[in-house]
Amino acid sequence: MYDEYYKERTPRAMPDLQTTFYLVGIIFMSLMLLIMLVLVVAVVMIRAKIVAIHRQIEARLDDLTGWAGKGSAVLGAIKTIAHSQHK
Repeated sequence: MYDEYYKERTPRAMPDLQTTFYLVGIIFMSLMLLIMLVLVVAVVMIRAKIVAIHRQIEARLDDLTGWAGKGSAVLGAIKTIAHSQHK
C-alpha cells in the first residue's frame, strides 16, 4: 500500500534527473582530475627550467670568480714589482 502511494506521488523525472546529476558529477570529476594532472606536469616542467637557469647562473659565477682570482693574482704581481722598484 505504501509503495502504491509513493509511486503515485513521485515525479517521473526523478530517475532521469538523478542520472543527469551523476553524469555531470562524473564529467566534472574527470575534468578536474585532468586539470590537476596538467597542473602537476606544468609545475614539474617549470621547476626543471628554473633548475636549468640556476645551473647556468652558477656556472657563469664560477667563471667570473675564476677571472677575479686571476685578476687579483696579476694585481698582486704588479704591486710586488711596484714595491720592489720603489725601494
